[in-house]
Amino acid sequence: MTLQCPTCEKALGSARHVFALQAQQVEYTLPGETPNEQAALKTLALTTPKRYCTSACCKAQLPELLEKLGLPAELQFGRVEGGPICPCGHCGKPVNMTQIHIGVIRGHVALKPNGEESYPNEQTMHTVLCKKCIGAQAQDLMAFARNHLKKVKAAQRREQRATEREHARERDAAERSAKPAI
Repeated sequence: MTLQCPTCEKALGSARHVFALQAQQVEYTLPGETPNEQAALKTLALTTPKRYCTSACCKAQLPELLEKLGLPAELQFGRVEGGPICPCGHCGKPVNMTQIHIGVIRGHVALKPNGEESYPNEQTMHTVLCKKCIGAQAQDLMAFARNHLKKVKAAQRREQRATEREHARERDAAERSAKPAI
């Protein structure tokens, strides 16, 4: 079954525009003088309620999509900058962008050879949501992202310990070979 654009009903190709909820975290690792210049957005997980053939078709549906999430349609004109603190699009409370949070985005994705969609390579973040205001779908996404991040960190720790053990073995071998034979 071929997916169709809900706006114009054209078949979706391998390049798509999506409206999505994205579990994300911002790290300030890039060179620059301002948080916007320094911000590096890390996508941890993505759920895509709607897919469109073009950016124009996605933009046409944006007010309705935002309202379905309980967000004001005016957010279609908003754009979240680099933070590190941004207001929740629903209640206005501060959202710490350095912690895992949900962003409401629209963006451009590509279909991979295995049929999965890539994470957005170009995107507009319209708003972020605080923990209190995320819906059930976003709560599941947050739980998935946290679990994934824990697994990644555990794998990094295992790799670091294995590297440290290998270095210790190499040092021991070097010390043994450096000792004069009796």
